[in-house]
Amino acid sequence: MINQGVDVIHGHSSHHIQGVQIIERKNQTRGLILYGCGDFVDDYAIDEQYRNDLSGIFRLNLSSDNRKSIRLHSLSVFPTRCSNFQVNQLPQEDPDWTWIKDKLVQLSNIGEKTWTIGQNREILLDIYS
Repeated sequence: MINQGVDVIHGHSSHHIQGVQIIERKNQTRGLILYGCGDFVDDYAIDEQYRNDLSGIFRLNLSSDNRKSIRLHSLSVFPTRCSNFQVNQLPQEDPDWTWIKDKLVQLSNIGEKTWTIGQNREILLDIYS
């Protein structure tokens, strides 16, 4: 689908954080696959391996031109935890913030790119650096 012109594929239903993948097309543009972004509302028991109580607010930063095409710039992930039927953004000092970052690093296929920390303490992937 990415090679046919789809810019973003958003996977869901895994109920836990999974990685992302950047795909370079023949025309030098890039597509992005988000394999799983976790849950905001979770009625399952917490699995200690998958940590389905942890998620993130995923923000895709893009621009468009007048031809209705888009250009992906970056992906920001703001780590969250669901507890007592409430979702809260995690501070960078929280060990679960680091767990989410490590999981994204481990599971993502982003070529030579790296995850960094953004200005708002989000986990940031610059797609065109």
